[in-house]
Order: sequence, then C-alpha cells, then structure tokens
Amino acid sequence: MKKKLTQKQRKLVENMARGMPQGKAAVEAGYAPKYACQAAYQALESIRKLMPEVLDRVGLTDEALIEKQLCPLLEATETKFFPYQQTIRRRINGRKSTEKAQVIETREVVAWGPRLRGLDMAFKLRGSYPRGHRETVPDVDPAFKVIDSSDPKTLV
Repeated sequence: MKKKLTQKQRKLVENMARGMPQGKAAVEAGYAPKYACQAAYQALESIRKLMPEVLDRVGLTDEALIEKQLCPLLEATETKFFPYQQTIRRRINGRKSTEKAQVIETREVVAWGPRLRGLDMAFKLRGSYPRGHRETVPDVDPAFKVIDSSDPKTLV
C-alpha cells in the first residue's frame, strides 16, 4: 500500500525548505500554534519513516544512490587553471623579436570539498557519528582558554 504525505506534512516540508523555522513552518502549514514545535517534530518523524518507501518508489534505492551519487563524490576531481605571461624571444631572418604570450596551464587535482561531503554523508547514513555529534569543527584548539581582559581573575 502506497503511503502519501498529508497536505499539512507537505506544506510543512515546503515551508522548511524555504528557510522557515520549524515552529513557524508548522503554524503556516495549519498545525495548532500552541503545540507547533511538537507537532512539527512528530510530523517530521512520520515523514522520515515514509521516506525509504517514497525514495524506492521513484528509483532512488540505497544501492542506486550509493552507486550513482555517493561513489562518484568520493573520486571527485577538479581542474585548476594557472594563468601567467611568458616572454618569447625569437630570431627571425636575423632580427630579434620579443613577444609576450598569455599561457594558461591546467592541472587535474583532487576536489577535497565534494569528497569530504561525500564521506560525511556516508558516515551519517551508516550512523557512524555518535548522537549529538557537532556538525562543525571549532576554529580554535580546545586546549586554548578564552579569557576576559576586563575580569582581573581570568588574567592570572
């Protein structure tokens, strides 16, 4: 039996895709304002349970996604361009000639951004991250201590 999203669930997803916060998206979709966040959470849980069936129905099986989308990401490359000017000196019929030529050298290099996103996606799909895993890496070493210069106690 094919299960479909309800009209409210569809509207909730559309609103969230437009960037609305979860609670506001739920109210706009027709859920009660008093319990909008809870209703949105429950709706998203039921949507998450429906997704494997929906994806399989449109041909996006786990195997197809891995083979056609994830594996190519893990082998991604990009072309880098290196433009520079080169002076060419020639002797033609006894006359010296100097020309400046624009040269563009290209190199195929590893595309780390798509590869890292592909690995991140694979680890998420496998459930390899612990619950509550932070999505971003801090810009500073956690060994550093941040101090407030206006507080004399932290300057010790």
